[in-house]
Amino acid sequence: MINLKKFSTVLMSAGVLLGVLAAPVVGHADTKDSTVTASVSQDPNHGSLSLKQVPEFTFQTHIVNDGKAAGTADKDLIVDDETASASGWNLSAQLNSFSSDKENSALSPSGAYMGLLPTLDKGSNVSNSKVGAEPVVRNDGPTLSAGAKDATNIASAENAEQHKNADGTADGIGEGIGQWNIAFNPTLNATFPMVATSYSTTITWTLTSGPTSDVAATPTK
Repeated sequence: MINLKKFSTVLMSAGVLLGVLAAPVVGHADTKDSTVTASVSQDPNHGSLSLKQVPEFTFQTHIVNDGKAAGTADKDLIVDDETASASGWNLSAQLNSFSSDKENSALSPSGAYMGLLPTLDKGSNVSNSKVGAEPVVRNDGPTLSAGAKDATNIASAENAEQHKNADGTADGIGEGIGQWNIAFNPTLNATFPMVATSYSTTITWTLTSGPTSDVAATPTK
């Protein structure tokens, strides 16, 4: 005769054992981060072309009908050509419209234009390891008309193919490589309303790379 109580106890023990065997096995995980470094060196032929600084202009007070005022620039404009590629560059300026510090749209000067008289400030030029020929700074008295749609060329540097030797052959050097300081002796011409107020505006400077144009920008007044 089978002892049912003992048999059922054996089955229950087997069920517990099977349950233990069927439980998932939890392993141990270990994680670590490895460092990845990549060194990048600048290609000397593909450096930056930038405006390192631009001047602020201030003009004397008491300018009224058809007045002409002398001004000052607080610092030089600096073009920095680190490309070493002698691809040339162009610097232009655009004078935006004057506005008064009073809330009156009628208070605006008429016929306002600004003379820049730029010169290459050789004394402040910082020579780089590779410096090209001097850029050409306009000495024909370029002027900026307030609110004009077009920019006026101020300075330019020829590329290596444009820059010639005495015999007319390309010298392969080009202009404008290095850091160049441009100084200004500004004047302002305008007809201002007979109201005590202050006027201000901005000049948009644009520096672009590439060959210079064969046709110089025409000064406007």
